[in-house]
Amino acid sequence: MGGFDASLPCWQEYELHLRLALQRWRTIRHLTIFLCTYYVVSGSISSHQVRMFTTRAAVLRRFAEEELGVEGFTGGRRDAIATEIMGCARILIRCGRDDDAVGAYAFARSLSPATPYPAKWPLRLAVRLVDR
Repeated sequence: MGGFDASLPCWQEYELHLRLALQRWRTIRHLTIFLCTYYVVSGSISSHQVRMFTTRAAVLRRFAEEELGVEGFTGGRRDAIATEIMGCARILIRCGRDDDAVGAYAFARSLSPATPYPAKWPLRLAVRLVDR
């Protein structure tokens, strides 16, 4: 699968898991148990929300763009990716990254127009800006 994408500042495991899921999606099963725990420590990569959620939205966008039109990329999968990107947009707008949030929101809506946004007033502002 090519291993981790070292060019990413974070979310390397997440991006690799997406590629693995795409190649083996018929054999992947959901586990109802937790297999690991992670901690967010002050000063760690995980503590920098803007970097984390900007990168996560970019990874999801790249994945969606590469897989559009691929057999097995169903409406349900589009909705799931759009929902995840909307979550990133919500956190980015909370962090004051309006342009990044609006861009993530606009892509999620283009991917799955019916996906509801996961917040009240912060994202409603972004909706007004994008949907004009």
